[in-house]
Amino acid sequence: MIGERRRWRINMRMKGKVLLVLICALAVALLYSANALQSSSENSNSGARSQGISMVKLVEIIQSPPVGKLIISGDEFTITYVVENVGTAAAPDFAFKIPDLPQGVRMVKEPRPQTIPPGERAEFTFVFQAVAEGEYELTAQAFDKGDFISRVSLPIVIAPRIIDVKPVKMTASPDWGKHIHLGDHVRYTVSLRNFGTAPAQSVEFKPATIPDGVKLVDKSPPGEIKPNEVKDFTLKFLYEKAGTYEIPLVIVVNGETIEYGTLSVNVSYFDSITWPLLVALAAIVIIVALALYRRKRRVAAAPPSAMAPPAEPTSRFCIHCGVPIKASAKFCGKCGKPQQE
Repeated sequence: MIGERRRWRINMRMKGKVLLVLICALAVALLYSANALQSSSENSNSGARSQGISMVKLVEIIQSPPVGKLIISGDEFTITYVVENVGTAAAPDFAFKIPDLPQGVRMVKEPRPQTIPPGERAEFTFVFQAVAEGEYELTAQAFDKGDFISRVSLPIVIAPRIIDVKPVKMTASPDWGKHIHLGDHVRYTVSLRNFGTAPAQSVEFKPATIPDGVKLVDKSPPGEIKPNEVKDFTLKFLYEKAGTYEIPLVIVVNGETIEYGTLSVNVSYFDSITWPLLVALAAIVIIVALALYRRKRRVAAAPPSAMAPPAEPTSRFCIHCGVPIKASAKFCGKCGKPQQE
């Protein structure tokens, strides 16, 4: 009986030890599993943080010519899309594309895809050519890694190419109305304005022909007149001969000649100050000539006596003693007798 109890106690002790060992092993296993799970969770969160998210937004659209300026048929124009990556990761292979171009617009240059680092901006510039006038809509699509994300539409108006250059005013130096005389230099200035929608190239103001006696001394070189711009062109002539001249003037725009009108000029020999002096000098000459002529006639008509009267004597002789005495003496200096008058 005692032996059975002892064996029972030994078995219970052995079972308790085994149970304790199992409990300890289970606790260790649970602790290890918790540590491993925590480590895996931390690694996962760290990886997610390291990968991040890219987020690209449109900041600005820049058009050249700017909005409000006309796009002329035949000209090139550009549209630039400015974007910014506000995310925490880079946006690789970000691109803008315009798959469907409207009629009247031709693509000249398309931007390439770009990688946009976080916090930075990128520009995508399209170069187009305006082929035909009209109102169009350009729709650009944004792609991230080849995936479509958004689209942007922009209205475009293409105006016809019109060049209309007309004179506004013309001035002269000396001013109009003043006499032009032989040897004078006269400068004419015409103001031209472009009323069209396109720039006028190679604009020139010049005489169609130059008559003999007139010399073109200086002229403005050909220039460009932008739409609604006014530009001055000058001509400077030297009048080498007196006379009346008709000088035809023309305006040349892009090789096309436009008649401006005829410049009528009357050139005289002398100016307004010289004429009175010449008249006064001629009058003086005539007066002197008449005076000399009259004096000559008087001298020719006078008698010889009147022409040469006898000279009065300076001495005479005493009427009593015959001694020479002065003509004005009343008594003789020798005999003392009076002289008869």
